[in-house]
Amino acid sequence: MYYNASALVGPNGYVGKYRKTHQWETEEHWAAWGDLGVPVFKTELGKLAINICMDNAYSETARLAAVAGADILAFPTNSSAQAIAALPARAMQNGFYIVSANRSNTENGFHMIGASAIWSPTGKKLAEAPLITKPEDDVSKTTITYASIDPKQYDNENKRRLKERRPELYQDLMLHVAPWDYTASTKPKHVSALTLQYEPVPGDKKANESKIENLIRKKIGSARDKEKAMHLVVLPELSVTGPSELLHVNKMASYGESVNGQTTQFMKKLASEYNTAIVYGLIEKSGEKLYNTAILLNKNGKIDGKYRQTQLSSYDKKWATPGDQLNVFTDNNLGKVGLMIGNDVNFPEISSVLSV
Repeated sequence: MYYNASALVGPNGYVGKYRKTHQWETEEHWAAWGDLGVPVFKTELGKLAINICMDNAYSETARLAAVAGADILAFPTNSSAQAIAALPARAMQNGFYIVSANRSNTENGFHMIGASAIWSPTGKKLAEAPLITKPEDDVSKTTITYASIDPKQYDNENKRRLKERRPELYQDLMLHVAPWDYTASTKPKHVSALTLQYEPVPGDKKANESKIENLIRKKIGSARDKEKAMHLVVLPELSVTGPSELLHVNKMASYGESVNGQTTQFMKKLASEYNTAIVYGLIEKSGEKLYNTAILLNKNGKIDGKYRQTQLSSYDKKWATPGDQLNVFTDNNLGKVGLMIGNDVNFPEISSVLSV
């Protein structure tokens, strides 16, 4: 049996090994799947784990290292961009250092881009080798990149956030297996999407509705103008009240409304006028409970989906009830749409569940 593996050695010799979990398509022709999980090794430097190249395209591999207590993730790779693009996010999401080593040459037409780097537990770039974007600029000489790792930073806010994970929502990740298949396809959809960014007036729904409408009118214009047509408009979290941090926690109930309340009626009018689907957020009131909710409204003004935030921020915990569903919704014009809100991005399991 052959494996794509990486070994850890120390001053006293061999410490341990890791066998790559997620393989690039060409490795499927010669390598067996890694069968060791993601071991974490105790060393004088701290607790070390290893991921290899394609592993980083899947958030789960780094997450396994994190929940096992890793302080540093070593990351050897031969990457043309995909495998290193998410490294700062992996460092931040898991609260550990990442030490990444890449190549910077072209082999059989496949170009590796360099950019070996060291990332802090907050996702800050501590050091990086040159980024080589063109094969003709390949670097043939050795590049060594240095940074200091501070053991005091092993205990940090991002690592402590791991305690807030909700594994009961992630079961689909264990049940989904899909092999590489370049022949698989679905009918493509052309989707033009627009994100709106604005400074909300805290708690003033009318003022924020006016801002939203003016921005959409300015960007899209008349729905009859085909050149400006949009299929999807995405608004910020809690679109018409502003983020809860700007509101008094004791007044949150006064901003609450039903899913079909004032905000949705306003959004339906915009969807119909501009012939576009809209994703927006509101403080949903259901019985005695409040939720941080996002809604997918199709271009006909019909609600295609509703999501109640599952990973509440420390401030939202003071007033909101967490949701307990991760769903994907079908919009005939857009395709399949998942919804996430704000603090959810710190929990990559959520986007993975939506993906599978």
